[in-house]
Amino acid sequence: MKKLLFLLVLIGLCLVGAAYWINASSRAAGDGQFTTVSVERGMIVESVSATGILQPREVIAVGSVISGEVVKIYAEADFNRFVKKGQPLLELDSKMARLNLDRARITVNLAKSDVEKAEAGAKVAEAAYSRVKEALDKAVAKKKDLDEANLALQMAKASVRSAKLKVEEAQEGLKAAELGLELTVVKSPADGVILDRNVVLGQMASPQLPTPLFSIASDLGQMRLHAQVAEGDIGRVDPGLKVIFTVYAYSDGNETFDGIVKEKRLKPNNVQGAVFFPTIIEVTNRETPYSSAAAREWMLRPGMTATVDIQRRKHEQAWKMPNAALNFQMDEFYQSPDAKRKLKEWESKGEAWKYVWILKDKKPWPIYVRIGPKKPGDESGIKDGQFTEILEWDPELGEQFAPQGPADYPQVIIAAPAVTKPGLFDKPTGLKFS
Repeated sequence: MKKLLFLLVLIGLCLVGAAYWINASSRAAGDGQFTTVSVERGMIVESVSATGILQPREVIAVGSVISGEVVKIYAEADFNRFVKKGQPLLELDSKMARLNLDRARITVNLAKSDVEKAEAGAKVAEAAYSRVKEALDKAVAKKKDLDEANLALQMAKASVRSAKLKVEEAQEGLKAAELGLELTVVKSPADGVILDRNVVLGQMASPQLPTPLFSIASDLGQMRLHAQVAEGDIGRVDPGLKVIFTVYAYSDGNETFDGIVKEKRLKPNNVQGAVFFPTIIEVTNRETPYSSAAAREWMLRPGMTATVDIQRRKHEQAWKMPNAALNFQMDEFYQSPDAKRKLKEWESKGEAWKYVWILKDKKPWPIYVRIGPKKPGDESGIKDGQFTEILEWDPELGEQFAPQGPADYPQVIIAAPAVTKPGLFDKPTGLKFS
């Protein structure tokens, strides 16, 4: 009986002890410390990120207006060569064009000969008309003879006019033949760089070819970056904004390039369900150290992929709060009654004010910072990937909050020791055994 009683007492003590441990307050695990970082001061930039492809401002497809066999390709008409407007690129077989030109010249000469013949006939008809008229005045001829002579004169003059029109027609044919001969030489339509060449000797060129003979880019000193801006960001992009971008080719040297937003296109692109709007950025290229006046070498080339930052706003000497501090949530275990009271009092301040935690007398304490607008229409603080601009400090820090240097900048908490429930066999804090 005594053993049973002892067993029941022991079980009761165990149950009471278990209930004590299970319902004990949470506590910090180990002797960890709060992790803090410093608020920073400096430049902060609000930007819209995108990617894009560099392209020439214009790409001209050069083909042949007439058909013919390619008999000559000029040495300068090759990849990456700079060509001037009107510079010959290739020649087509011109034998037929020359025959047509000779035939046109003969036709012009024949037409001119017909004019001379018609003019001579007109002179004869005019002389005959004069004789009949004199005879009529002397009553030797009849009125009928004068009418017939006048009709012959008018017909002769009409023949002259017709012959002259045929000369004009023949001259137009001569011009067409001269143009046909000229078109056997394919020339560059503008100054630029040859990006592509799709022609070889002996090839038959014609206007119906699906692929142009040459692709010529306008001066690569001025290029365009075709950026794809996400649907959620396009409303924050406006023409005239400054752009900073990088390309993979110069990623090792952290080389950056500048541009200006030129326009936003209305027609969107749909990529796997995501909507992007093409945004055109004007870019001034830079020459490489190996460039020369004879052969310019540009750093940026068509087709390069760019990582783009479109700068909306930039503030110098701004207070920058780490986003990790704004996102940090302090466990209630570390919140003193005074801290909870302050949080409750500030609830009515609205979304413009956010709180962060600092160490005050070695204990967590909330301070508020304004990052949003005071009233509708005002600008909010700038946000980037790491920081958010502070527009106004907690009045608790003082109206004239002005630290002398980085050593005086507030230290904000971004992590706290983990808070756990004690285990069944953990020794409770403050419990002593004698």
